[in-house]
Amino acid sequence: MAYAIEHAPVRALKPYARNARTHSKRQIEQIARSIERFGFTNPVLVDDDLTIIAGHGRVEAAKLLGLDSVPIIRLCAFAEADKRAYIVADKPARRVGRLGQRDFGDRAARPDRLEFRGRAYGLCHR
Repeated sequence: MAYAIEHAPVRALKPYARNARTHSKRQIEQIARSIERFGFTNPVLVDDDLTIIAGHGRVEAAKLLGLDSVPIIRLCAFAEADKRAYIVADKPARRVGRLGQRDFGDRAARPDRLEFRGRAYGLCHR
C-alpha cells in the first residue's frame, strides 16, 4: 500500500482533544532543532478532517519554527475508538514524551487491551 504524502497548512491542523501524550517546552524545542537539522522526515498523521492522530509535538515544533505547512498522511476509516487505540499504541513508555493518565484510566485504551479485530484500515487518496 502506497502512502500519499501531502502538505497541509499548520493553521488548518486540529489537535486531537484526547491526545495521550504531552510534551514539555524543552521537548518541543528539541523536536524543532531536529527538524531544523534533518528536515521534516516524519509526516503528521491526520484524519480526513485534519485532526492530528500522531504528530502533535512535530506540529508544535513547526509552529515554533514559523513553518507554514507540514507533510501529512491522511488516514481514513478510523472510528473514534480506533483513533484512541492507535494514539495509545503509538506512544510506548520508552519514548521521551509522557503518556497522559486520562487515557489509561479507560480500560479499553490500555496498551495491553488494544484490539483491532482484523479491521482493514485505508488511506485517503486525494
